[in-house]
Amino acid sequence: MFEHPFSWRGDTSMEASVNPGRQLAMVFRRFNRWLSVVSLAGALGSGMQNTAVAGAENGPTAPLKPQRSHYVLRLNLNEFMFLSLAEMDGMMNYGESGEFQVNLSRVGSEVVWSVTINEPRFLELLRAFVGDRTMKVVQGMDPAHIDPNDQSALLAIKSLSKKLEVARKNPVWDPVQLSGKVVLEGTNCLLQSKQGSIQLVGDQLEQLKTRNGKAIAADGLIKVSGQLEVTHFLDKRENTLEVFVMGLCPFAQQAELALYQHLSQTNTHRPINLELHYILYRQKQDGKEVFTSLHGEEEITEDLVQIVMRDRCSPWLRPYVVRRATGDKAPWRTVAENAGVPPEVVAEIESTITKDRDTLLQAEYDYVFGQHRISDNSPTYVWEGERLQDIHQLNGFESLDTSSQQQCGQ
Repeated sequence: MFEHPFSWRGDTSMEASVNPGRQLAMVFRRFNRWLSVVSLAGALGSGMQNTAVAGAENGPTAPLKPQRSHYVLRLNLNEFMFLSLAEMDGMMNYGESGEFQVNLSRVGSEVVWSVTINEPRFLELLRAFVGDRTMKVVQGMDPAHIDPNDQSALLAIKSLSKKLEVARKNPVWDPVQLSGKVVLEGTNCLLQSKQGSIQLVGDQLEQLKTRNGKAIAADGLIKVSGQLEVTHFLDKRENTLEVFVMGLCPFAQQAELALYQHLSQTNTHRPINLELHYILYRQKQDGKEVFTSLHGEEEITEDLVQIVMRDRCSPWLRPYVVRRATGDKAPWRTVAENAGVPPEVVAEIESTITKDRDTLLQAEYDYVFGQHRISDNSPTYVWEGERLQDIHQLNGFESLDTSSQQQCGQ
């Protein structure tokens, strides 16, 4: 993901946090009706910063106040070029100012420009600027001779206009995560958290009412003061640390070794249940949906082996994972034997992963992605139902030896 933050000021100059780039002029020449944008090539930057999408980080300590909404446009190249032209024209004609951010990401074989706008007024200005620019483009066309470049321009205008309208009607709020106990008070359903009490609303409300008196971890949006619109929730699992990994991810293996060692050497006032879960991708191949993993079919097999050990042969999971994580690159059967797993258990595992492969993978995917919405980034930590940004923020794990905070992911 790459990010361009741009800022326009009242003097109509455009400032960018990146160096000007001239190579975009080659792209602009695709539009003979838009040749004037070549002058803009020096203003749009080619230097790119490798950063995360801008946004507030919301964790368990997020304030119980309304979150600020923003608007997102996901544009293709033609749409983004036209929007840039319209903005430049508008700024130069009216001397207004505004700010937005542009994030570049690859989606399949396409590059997508995600434009984030924080101010509703600026979004309205953009819609007006696009309208003005559209008039100029149409005035320069010959209705009797619409060439391919004109058609491209008109298609970009049409799709951009629709996306601006959809964005206006669908503002985006940054999600928050809160944990606490569900309490019914009359007709109200409340969440009593460390940050205070907040009313629960939304499509999940009837399910939440069945959790009266129970602890949950809830994801949602605070659009109105005092209300959490719950989008997803999990029952809180006391003293349970879940680690979501890819079986052959080197960063996950480092984390597994560190966690096993830390838990064996650290005295805690309550026993901690450590669970491993496995991140899978679901893709279409030859018209069928199949499960894949970042490190290929070998990792799918490794995940299956560890899933069966976790669910049916749990005493052998830790010695096997430790053996694998310490650098044993042998086939899984050899690793199991080297870890002391009895031959009959190895045979049972082999039979199970062959016979129940699809069922095991589906169940794991349903839990990891379906319940926890984790689709990438190994390792990912979840404590009592709440996702952690950093394992060291968990009490008792401040001194955990994790030399690398890197993750495997697409």
